[in-house]
Amino acid sequence: MFVLKKLFQLRDHANSDAEKPFLEHLEDLRITITKIVVTLVISMTVCFTFQDKLMGVLKRPVERVWYIHQQSLLPDKDKVKRPMTVEIWESAKKLERAAAPLSETERTLLFQATGDETIVHYARSAALLRSVLTLEEKKREGYIASLPVGEEMQRELRALLETKANPELSAMSDAQRMSALKPTETFMLSMSLSFFAGIV
Repeated sequence: MFVLKKLFQLRDHANSDAEKPFLEHLEDLRITITKIVVTLVISMTVCFTFQDKLMGVLKRPVERVWYIHQQSLLPDKDKVKRPMTVEIWESAKKLERAAAPLSETERTLLFQATGDETIVHYARSAALLRSVLTLEEKKREGYIASLPVGEEMQRELRALLETKANPELSAMSDAQRMSALKPTETFMLSMSLSFFAGIV
């Protein structure tokens, strides 16, 4: 009985607010709302001030995963003579896409203006790889062997096929999509972060 009595006393003590007058409840509500508003204003100010850094923190894991995945699709160093990184391959694909609709003379001038032989080389590799991928698998090796591009380029094409490198730019990564966020989306992100901070 003593234990039950103590439990009831603790329950009544915990619900002591229920016995407050109505005006005191309104005062508590006013104080709580004021705290929430102040917290939201402070957190929103912080979010807007450091929105670039916050976006960088959110994008970093996605970019890291995307980079590792793209790197795994590139040939090993022992299979290509020139250095090949994700950055070089992406730049080469962009250059190849820009050069595709140009005439031979215009394409040559564009490649010369680029000033980077490695990127130009892999831009040609990307174009050839795209053409190879349009063929059936059983016809690809014969096509590569017939290309008048030299053994180095043929070896690179085989290595790119083996690793299933992507010559297209259409498959944008999540990191690239986040980099293209519009100001309104950044605003909504800041609002969400500040609201979460206010709740916490």
